[in-house]
Amino acid sequence: MLARMRLRFCASLLGIFLVALAACGPALDELHPRQAPLFRLKSMQGEEIALENLRGKIVILDFWATWCAPCEDQIPILNQFYERNRDHGVVVLGISMDIEGAEVIEPFLKKHPIRSPVLLGQMEVAMLYGVRSSPGSVVIDAEGNIRSMHTEVANEAMLEKLVARAREPLQKPVVPAAQ
Repeated sequence: MLARMRLRFCASLLGIFLVALAACGPALDELHPRQAPLFRLKSMQGEEIALENLRGKIVILDFWATWCAPCEDQIPILNQFYERNRDHGVVVLGISMDIEGAEVIEPFLKKHPIRSPVLLGQMEVAMLYGVRSSPGSVVIDAEGNIRSMHTEVANEAMLEKLVARAREPLQKPVVPAAQ
C-alpha cells in the first residue's frame, strides 16, 4: 500500500515537472521537420510495435496518462478519428506514460475504452520526441518525418488539418533524428 502511494506521488511529481518543462521551450510547430526517432514498444496485448514497420502510413503518437484529465477528454475524439481514418493510411498509437504500467492502465481502459493500439510508454521515447506534457501528440508523415507536435486537447478538425498537412510535400529540409 505504501509503495503504491509512493508511486502515485512520484507520478504526480513527474506530471508537474513535465507541465513546467512544457512552458520552457520553443513553440513546437516552429521546429524544422525532422526524422522521427525509431522506437519499439509493447502493446497492452504484448505485441511489439516498431515505428519503422509503419512507413508508408501517417502515424499519430498520442502520449497520455491515466491521471491526466485532458487526456481522458481526448479519448472519444481520438476514437472517432481513428475509426474514420484507419482504412485511409492513418495509424493512431496511444502511448501511456504511466510508470505503474499495465496495473493502472487495464482498469482505466475498462472505464474508458481506447480503440487504437495502446502502448506501454517509456520516458526515453517521450524525451526523444520532445514531449514534455500530457496530452502530447506527434504527427509523423508516411516518409517517417515529424510534421507537427502539439500539447493541447485536439479536436477532429485540428486532427484532419494536421493529417492533411502531413500529406503535403515538405517545404524545408529534414533534420536527421536523434537516436
